[in-house]
Order: sequence, then structure tokens, then C-alpha cells
Amino acid sequence: MDRILEKEELEKLNSTDGIIEMLCGIPNFKSEMYNQLDEDKQDLIDYTMSIDLISNRQIERNLRRSLDSENIALLEKRKLIALSLLYFGKKDDTGKYVTYTCPYTGKEYNISEIERELEKKQSEKDDNKRLELEHIMPHSGGGGTVLFNCLLSSVEANGIGEKWNFHLLDWFNQSGKKYYTPDRLNRIVCYMLSAYSVAYKEYKENELEFDYEFVDGEQGYTDNDDINTIPKKQIKQKEDKSLDIQNVKETDIFEYKKFLDSLVNKLNEDNYDTTVIDKKIKELEEQGIFKVNKKYELIQSIVEDIFKEEADDTSYLTNSLKVDYYKLVDSIEFEQEEDIRKELTSRIDIIKSILKENNKSMKDYYISMKDLQDIDLLYIPIGKLDDSNKKIFEKNIRLSVDTKINIFIDMLSEKEYTRYENGEPDSNNILKKENKIKFEGYNDIDGLNTSNFWNKNSSKIKERLEERLDELNNKENKSEEDQSKLGRLKKAQKTIENYEFKNNLEERIDVFIDMLGEDEYTKYKDGEPDNNNIFGSRNKILFKGYKDICGLDTSQFWQRNSPEIKKRLEEQIKELNNNGNKTQEEQEKFKRLEKAQIAIKYCEFANKFNLLGKIDVFIDMLGKEEYTSYKKNGRPDNNNIFGSRNKIKFEGYKDIDGLNTSNFWDSNRNTHIIPLLFYNKYYDSKEKRFVQSDKDYSGEEYNIAREKVKEYLKLKSIDQYIDKLKAKNKKTVKVQNLINLVEVLRDKKERLTEYKDGLLEENTNLKQEIMNNMVVTSYGR
Repeated sequence: MDRILEKEELEKLNSTDGIIEMLCGIPNFKSEMYNQLDEDKQDLIDYTMSIDLISNRQIERNLRRSLDSENIALLEKRKLIALSLLYFGKKDDTGKYVTYTCPYTGKEYNISEIERELEKKQSEKDDNKRLELEHIMPHSGGGGTVLFNCLLSSVEANGIGEKWNFHLLDWFNQSGKKYYTPDRLNRIVCYMLSAYSVAYKEYKENELEFDYEFVDGEQGYTDNDDINTIPKKQIKQKEDKSLDIQNVKETDIFEYKKFLDSLVNKLNEDNYDTTVIDKKIKELEEQGIFKVNKKYELIQSIVEDIFKEEADDTSYLTNSLKVDYYKLVDSIEFEQEEDIRKELTSRIDIIKSILKENNKSMKDYYISMKDLQDIDLLYIPIGKLDDSNKKIFEKNIRLSVDTKINIFIDMLSEKEYTRYENGEPDSNNILKKENKIKFEGYNDIDGLNTSNFWNKNSSKIKERLEERLDELNNKENKSEEDQSKLGRLKKAQKTIENYEFKNNLEERIDVFIDMLGEDEYTKYKDGEPDNNNIFGSRNKILFKGYKDICGLDTSQFWQRNSPEIKKRLEEQIKELNNNGNKTQEEQEKFKRLEKAQIAIKYCEFANKFNLLGKIDVFIDMLGKEEYTSYKKNGRPDNNNIFGSRNKIKFEGYKDIDGLNTSNFWDSNRNTHIIPLLFYNKYYDSKEKRFVQSDKDYSGEEYNIAREKVKEYLKLKSIDQYIDKLKAKNKKTVKVQNLINLVEVLRDKKERLTEYKDGLLEENTNLKQEIMNNMVVTSYGR
């Protein structure tokens, strides 16, 4: 598009239906036609109306900045995207916009790549693939964030050292001269003049309500033309000597009309036909558009001043931007500043009095503004206001979701609304979706309660809480009231943290692992976990950092989640091991994880059902001289693990208090130790018989242990020990089982020996027969 839009075309830009008609080429489109269109047309509409080129946050930041510097702040994103595509977009063969061209440099962008950049955090964005909101008439020169003064440009053109806060003509004449062409400037001017015709007309969304598909990244840039926010009356053109900028400011920037005239004069100097442009400018003058600019600026400034009186922070900017300035300006017939200020002040005073009578505040009004719309007294002239208007207004100031969120956050800081019972929110806990708790301060509103409120609004609640915390944390001089608010907000934050912890097994596992790295949670007494040991299945130890959650404790936690705990611990250790240069914090965490690993090892060893594990360690100890030495009289010394009274710590597990070898040999020699070492079997108490061991104890590494057993028993062969048991006629089941086992093994051994002897005899006879045959054969020859 390289011309000014016609009147009929401009009208279409004020509604979604009209934009679809313009961008998609569907004549006389109406929303009710959508379902009757073929699939390709529907797809084209869906695609086109979801195209996003700039983040909402970047627009909002620029609007706030313009408002605070007393410049116009009025920009409808739908119109901005639509005009940008019409003038600087390119379609493919299917009619879809796929390319966007920078109005200043001519650089082409892939629209899909622009959209992908919007999803990224600011630090991850690629400046070569994204756009910025650029003020044609610089913000620092009084240019506002308004449709006819905003373009979507390349980061390169908008940056310091390029156009920045220079007059467009200065930049084109100097460092921007490589980009300048009369056609390019003409397209920008045509864009501006088309935008002037629709900038002050309210936009109408249709029932299809298309939303942009892409979410904003971490932050959005403001326009780079001037980082500081400066009220218009303080703006002075001056060079920043600290910046090495090639451009020199030559052309003064006064106001929109004169700025526009300077661009048109440039076209005339280059012998460009501006007949249509001149006609359009004259038409806009006759319509009073340039006077409207000043009226909008004035009214926005007055509203901001009034709202600022009610605020102790920068919230007045946010609230000021909630005002429908299209409607507000239309409702004011006065032209003089004094009259306009008086009218607006009177309207706000009436709103305040109604709020006060109903025990509500301006905050409730600000949050309810979007809900009020046509019944908002702000848009009704004092001369036309009557009691019926006031009653309707009073009746309809309801609690919006935003208001409820603020109340909900305050309630989260109070114990009566955040208690637990048996690890679950109690009947008055506002986080429990079934609980119908009245919003604090609004007990008289029937049906208004917290039921399911957290489930529906958790993201918004957390976001709002973060905003309020940031706002107070960033405040330099905090009053006593500020400190009190900050404390309550932190309590609310902890309440949410507790609730999410209660519902998140992975978080509980991480805290459990962290607790395993501390001695106080892993001690033993008499070989069993003590009362504060988190391995104890009956111990109700509160999770560290979450002691407010009554009933949520470590009871049975290890027993139910041990595989996941061990897996998570391994992952954490592996993650830190792969990090070559560990910080001090990472080194400390690594030590805690190692302690946790040891704690699990001790727990599994100390488990009363882990008899085979203890026997395995006992057998290993049998192979070491320090645990099997004797006194001169031949009796086990004080460190001999055969001694029934000797309380020798199991090797490798000396920190397990009370777990030792006392009476261990006597309790297990006939059922496990001797059968394992000499027959690779052990007694299974469930099956009540000896079964094969999974581990092979027949290797040479266990010979010393076997010899130590025989030495202690004073026998040359273990068979002698079995024979002694038989001789003593022990009738206990276990001993009898052992005797029976050995008898069976002996029987098998005897039968195997007979079998081998038989084979040997057969082999001898066969060998003799072969030899005889060889002799006969030899003799026959």
C-alpha cells in the first residue's frame, strides 16, 4: 500500500469485521458469515487475525511512559497491526501475510520468526528477527504513543546511533541516507495520514473475539529514542555528549502538524507529487484533528493528576490507562483547560462520595472500571447526571476478579484461613476448593465466597502477589505501614508455597533428601531409628521449612517413596558431578547429597529385614584378623566377633548406634553363616527350609572366613560340626533342617562318587578291550 486509504477503507479499520475484510479480501464480511465460509477462508481469517508483531508489554510500557511525560497515550493494537500489514506486509500466493518490511530500512522479516521471538525472554531475543515500537516524531520531542506516530521498525533503525531521538529528516539526511527514497518517505506519510483518520475512533470487536496466539517474553523494550521519562514542559533539545553519535540535530521538533509539514516539504523538494497528501492534510485540519491531539493530551494529563492524588505509588499510571479516552473526550464539550479540569474533578468527587457511602474505595473503582463501561459516571457530564445514574452506578460496583484477588491475597496472610488438619486444608482454609468462605469484608453479599477461587485464579493470584511484593521491595523509604504490608505479603507467599508443597511429591522428595543430609534427622538408638529419624515409619517429623502444615510429616514417606527418592538423589549427584567448576554453594550441596546417600545406605543396612546384608558384612569381617583374634587362653579377645558379648560395630556402619555383633554369631551360625559359607544356602523362615543363595560364597576370597569358622569351632572339617549336632540329638527345627540338609548333600556326594567310580570302571574295561583288539589285529597281519 503506497497511498492514503479511502474513507470507506478507513471506516473498516475501526472494527474486527472491517479489518478481516481489508486484510483477507473477503467483501462485506460479517462475523455471522464465518461458519458458512469454506475451510480455506476460515483458516485464512484465523491465521491473519492471530498475527502478532509486537509484545503487549512493549506497547503498555510505551503508553505509561507517554502518559507520564504528558504526551498522548492512546494506541489500539488491532489497528496498529492491521495498518502495519496493509502498508508494510507482503502476502504469499494463498493470501497470507508472510513478510514484513521495515518502513525505514526496507529490511524484510519473516512474520513467523517475529512471532517466535515474542515468546522468548528478552535476554534470548534475536535483534535481527524482531521489531520494536518506534515513535516517528520522537518521544523526547513530544511525540506520543498514538497510532499516527508509531511504526513497527527494525531494532537497528530504532537504536542509539541511528534514528534514536532525531528528527526523521535529520536521520535520513545523515546516517539514514543509505535508506532514504522519496517512495519510502511517501509510504510513511500515507501511513500517518490514514492513521490520523482512525486514531480517535473507538474500535469495535466482533463476537468472534480473536486473540493473539503468542505470549509476551520476559520484558518488552520501550522505544529507544529517549530512556528517561521527561514531562513535556521540561523537554529541551540537546545533544548527549557522552554518546558517540554521528547524527547532528538540525531540525526542530515542535508539534504533530509542523512535523508532518516538514516531511511533506521534503517530498516536494524531491519533486514528488503531493497533491493527494496536501488535500488530505487540509481535510484533517477542517475536521479539527490536530486540535483533538491537544485536547487528548490535556484530558489525559488532568486524569493522571487526579488519580495521582489517590496513589502512593505508580499505580496511577496503570489506572489512568484503564480510562476509555475515546468516550471521555467525546463526553466533554469544554475546550478551556480550567473548565475541563473543573468538570473532571467534579465527576471524580461524585464517584468518591458514592464509594464512601458504600464502604468502598477508589481502588475498588479502578479495578471495576472495565466492568462498568457505559454506566461509569466518569463519562457522564455533570449537567446530565441524575439520581438514577448514581443508583445504577452504585449497584454495579461489584467486586471484580482483580478485587477478589487482592482480598484473597490479604486473607492468605491470616492463620484462620490457612490452617491444616491431618495434612489437608481444614474446613476454613480458603485454598480448599470445596470451602465456601466469605471474602473478608463482604459477608453480606450472598453467594460470594472462595469456593474454587484458587483453582480458577491461581496463576493470576501468584502474579499479583509478585507484583505487590516487587512494588514494596523496590520502594526505598518504607514506612511502618509498608513494612507491615510487606510482612503480610510474605506470609501469603509462604501460605501458597506450603499448599503447593503439600500437593507436589517431587518437592517433598527434594526436601526429604535435603533433610537426609543433616545428622539430626538420621540418628539411631539401640540399632533402630530414634524418635527424630525420618526413616522411622512411625515418626511424624514435619518437613523442614513446612512446619505450618499440620499433619504433613515424614511418617511412612521413605517406605512409600524409596525408589523415587534414590533415583532423584542419583540425578542430583550426577548433575553436580557434571559441573566442573562448582561454586561454594554447589560444593556444600554436594557434601549434603553425599551424606544423604550414606544415610540411605545405613538405613537399608539397619533394616531388621536385611539380615542377609548384615551377614554378608559379618562374613567379610571374618576374613580380617582384627575381628578374629584370641587371647592367650584361647578365648576370643574383646574385638573378636565370635564373642557373644562383644559389641563390635559392623564394618562400614559404625555410626549406627546400637547395631553391633553382640550374639550375632550365636543367633545365625546354624541358619545362615555356616550354611552360606560351606553350602551356599540359608534358612528361609517363611518357607521353613534351606534355599539356594543368590550370592556365591564358594570362591577363594571366602576361604579365610571358612578357616576362621573352623578355627573357632576347633574342627578340621565342618562335617565334624554337623556330626556333633547329630550326636547331641538337637531336635529344634532349624538345627534338624541343617542336619537333614547335610545328610542330603552327603547322600548326593556318595551317589555322585559311585557314579564316577562306575564310569571309571567302564572306561577301564573299554580301554582294555580296545588294547586287546589292537593286539589281535596286529598279530593277524
